[in-house]
Amino acid sequence: MIQEDNKIANANMEIHFGGVYVGDNIFKVIVHNLLKKSLKLKLKLNKNGVENVKEISSDDTLFSEKINYNIYGRNALNFGFSAKLLEKDKTIIQKEHSFYVVPFAKDIADIKKKLAEIKATISEVPNSNQYAADRLIVFSYRLHEIEEKIDVAGTLPLLELSELKNSVFLLRKEVSGFSKMSLASQDAEDGFAVYSANPWAPFGGVDEITENRMKKAEVSIEVLWARLSRQQLILLILRTNR
Repeated sequence: MIQEDNKIANANMEIHFGGVYVGDNIFKVIVHNLLKKSLKLKLKLNKNGVENVKEISSDDTLFSEKINYNIYGRNALNFGFSAKLLEKDKTIIQKEHSFYVVPFAKDIADIKKKLAEIKATISEVPNSNQYAADRLIVFSYRLHEIEEKIDVAGTLPLLELSELKNSVFLLRKEVSGFSKMSLASQDAEDGFAVYSANPWAPFGGVDEITENRMKKAEVSIEVLWARLSRQQLILLILRTNR
């Protein structure tokens, strides 16, 4: 994520390029328009010379626009990303980025980074978590098999290429989730930890950890009044704000 500011206009843009993974991605820009000025956001995505353009005009304090894009697993691609914020047809913020994307390169780099984090967590307390060490071996083996297939991805039939994409996606998801679990386990004293829960979100056992829902929640009190059978009811609700 990249943030660009214009202090005079009191506006800024958050630029998100997406994961740049093989498969579906989203190029998204969020505008913070604190003075509620009438602004126009123009996005342009260039993929190997083919352009996709979108724009939105708004005076809301917060608005956004996005462009979906796909990275296939066969050939390298040249991407150009452009975001321009205008006020009365005058450009107040402009940012352009270009990438040369090798299929699966970002996927594999992120998986290896997470595996390194898991390994570091285990090595800090030797012999303390055999399960994590065993999982690391399994993940590393699966990664090795995937890398061998990626080397010949350009020659794979469509069905095998689709299976490869799915294998990479699943491994990246599993490794990312396990990395978060390992870090949470490291932070917990004596293997036990208590986190505040969001009563409006489904409870899934470890979902709070893997979805980063472990931050301390603020507690607010609301008082609602209602008249019922000549009696006043005071309903006190403790609500957890996320």
